[in-house]
Amino acid sequence: MRRLRYIDADVLCLEESYFRTDIIMYLNEQIAQGSIFNYVRELGIAIGFSDKYLTVKKLAQKTADLLGVKAGDPALTINEIYYLTSGEPFDYSTTTYHYENSKFFIQSNA
Repeated sequence: MRRLRYIDADVLCLEESYFRTDIIMYLNEQIAQGSIFNYVRELGIAIGFSDKYLTVKKLAQKTADLLGVKAGDPALTINEIYYLTSGEPFDYSTTTYHYENSKFFIQSNA
């Protein structure tokens, strides 16, 4: 599933997700317009945790076009694997952020 995500009227990111069809058997455009994870929880599926891998790279033409920037512009990409509470992976996502329209806040405990 591929979605462009917006903040106000500006493109925030391009999200590409691959769900295991033996766990998430049905998704459509209407579900994808909302929160897919809320839908997953409504199915009674217990989401546990995720692993995130962050990289900064230069954009290829196709992704740059979707984000509305130039090929070769920088982007933060987060590859993420989501797991059930049992530890079984059910979703692999790649999210590529528009470098001008995104900012991040990470809070941690000492």
